Amino acid sequence: MCGASGSGSMCNTITYYDCKTSCSTGGGDPEEPEEPKCEKDVNCFDDEYFTRFYRDGYLRKTIRACDNTANVCREVAELYICDIGYYGIDGANPTASSSVVCNRCPLNGVTSNSSSSITACYLWSGAIGGDSTGLFSISGGNCYWEE
Repeated sequence: MCGASGSGSMCNTITYYDCKTSCSTGGGDPEEPEEPKCEKDVNCFDDEYFTRFYRDGYLRKTIRACDNTANVCREVAELYICDIGYYGIDGANPTASSSVVCNRCPLNGVTSNSSSSITACYLWSGAIGGDSTGLFSISGGNCYWEE
């Protein structure tokens, strides 16, 4: 962006930018945004939480580090866990690979957190559903899946 311009009255000011491919050529697409600058990791933070990834069942967290030579914040790793209702990656040990499979719990069951085992999947007390054997209702507590 180049050439900030603005107008306004006593209380309001409108600022806009002329988008250009470069400041010398004028016109065209906006310039690529710059990577955030950092100084000794002061402005370079990891994601605070795992958030939904573009694939169902996955959560992702980005790890960043300050490149002190270039003075920019760079992504250095991504960690993955399975979302609630999926199993395949232990939440206590996130993986750096999105190729690990997060499987959906049977009968649309849930997990209290990401787990590597199907035995973490359960249907909650009061759940009503059905499968190939007929209808069912869960009572007396959560019903966990067994292998």
